[in-house]
Amino acid sequence: MYCENCGAEIEGGNKFCQSCGAPITGSGANAEKGNKPESVTQEEPKGYVREEPKSSAQNDKKQTAEQSPDNNVSYVLPANTTDNKADKVKNGLGKFASWFKRLSKGKKIAFIVGVLVLLSLIFGGHGASDKNPSVETTTTTTTTEAKTTETTQVTETTETTTNELQSKAKEAGENLANSLLDSFNDKITGNKKDVYGCGETFKFEGFDITLGTSVSVTTVNNQFSEYNGKSVLKVPFTMTNNNNETASLNFLYVSYFGSNGVEVDGVDAYFKDSISFMGDIRSGSTGTFYAYIPYDGNGTYSVEFDNWSEKVTVEFDVNK
Repeated sequence: MYCENCGAEIEGGNKFCQSCGAPITGSGANAEKGNKPESVTQEEPKGYVREEPKSSAQNDKKQTAEQSPDNNVSYVLPANTTDNKADKVKNGLGKFASWFKRLSKGKKIAFIVGVLVLLSLIFGGHGASDKNPSVETTTTTTTTEAKTTETTQVTETTETTTNELQSKAKEAGENLANSLLDSFNDKITGNKKDVYGCGETFKFEGFDITLGTSVSVTTVNNQFSEYNGKSVLKVPFTMTNNNNETASLNFLYVSYFGSNGVEVDGVDAYFKDSISFMGDIRSGSTGTFYAYIPYDGNGTYSVEFDNWSEKVTVEFDVNK
């Protein structure tokens, strides 16, 4: 006999189905073998989707899900990584800005010019290869050998033309860089050249400085000095303070070079009207101070003004 509930075969004498546990009724007990009752299945409505049990992890995700606009699909929001990336970019830009501010004017100029040169080389090279007119050829030969020859010629012409255009782009980039550097120099220092002579005026540290037209010779009068009684050159510099406040010129920015081009120690310390003893000058005022350079023979002497962001050299000839 068979269970009326699940259809499982029941062994004789059992009062309950060993498969589903349902009690065996009289009709089920009297059922003969081979007359297995049909199991009754409940039809599910059309379109019904059986819902699978969800794990605790899925339930946790569901709590953090956000309903989509069509109210049909739920999306689990990932961790907010956009803000982290934005913070990293912001921190990187801040560090770059801080590093750039610490650079001197000269290094800032060099950095900007270098970037411009690099961009001109990159875009100049690509432009040359994209607009190369020698690539466009018309092949009228029908034989394989002729086509191969023409392809080789076109390739060689293309390489030659590309190299020429890249060379021109590089040259144009260098010219642009030099032009920009000169422009920046003019705007920052106001100087049109790097080397000045007697009677010429240049700008440095907010001062208008003019090298005098007459260089005289004097001697050191100090018995305790190794230069005592020796000849030194007295070089006049007239300085006008164009700053908006009282200022002086740092003597550490000034270097002296002898007739052989070798840097020498100045003897300003023995003369009170030297650049080393230069005091403060009020805004708009002018003063004359002297550079004292040991005389080592006739030739061209020079004085350099260099504060690591701007550099100017003055030269003068001595024929004693």
